[in-house]
Amino acid sequence: MYVVFLAVSVRDELTRRRLEAEEQLKLRLQRAIAEDDLPSACSATDVARYVTTVLQGIPVQAAGGACRENLARTADKAMKHWPPL
Repeated sequence: MYVVFLAVSVRDELTRRRLEAEEQLKLRLQRAIAEDDLPSACSATDVARYVTTVLQGIPVQAAGGACRENLARTADKAMKHWPPL
């Protein structure tokens, strides 16, 4: 029972941290849009979610054994779509 509770509390903490980081990125992107550093057509919410997903997905793939070259290609592909509108 203790192990299940611990796993849930760790999951909840990781979720909280992920959402907090995504929110901070969204706020920064909103500022970039307001300052014309990003196109006004950008959705700060969508871009923050996109960046967060790519940033979190690459380490998961690496932990699963993905080779460096494939991870680099994934990062390159993501950057070709920057800024995602």
